[in-house]
Amino acid sequence: MAWSVGYRNVIIENDSSSVITLLTKNGVAICECLLISRIRIWVQRNWAVSFQHTYREGNSCADWLANSILDDREHISKRIWWEPPLCIRLLLMADLASVSRPHDVVCSL
Repeated sequence: MAWSVGYRNVIIENDSSSVITLLTKNGVAICECLLISRIRIWVQRNWAVSFQHTYREGNSCADWLANSILDDREHISKRIWWEPPLCIRLLLMADLASVSRPHDVVCSL
């Protein structure tokens, strides 16, 4: 979608460092997963794409969108919003106000 609306410098944030490694690893393909292969093909277009790790708490809008799709499995399709849904607007306002969210960290002793 970013390509089709003219964006040519894109940063993709993901809360899975394993997925980022799969997408950015050069050389022999580690994963023959169809989705990973398709993403690699898209990244090879004439544009600048970078991947960054973020914690789920730092990507609350994407987390909300992903969960909303899972909650409505009967109507899964490509969705394009021309303005953010109310919940996303609230999350964006919290982000602008620098409202912090707790992050669970697992420590082994």
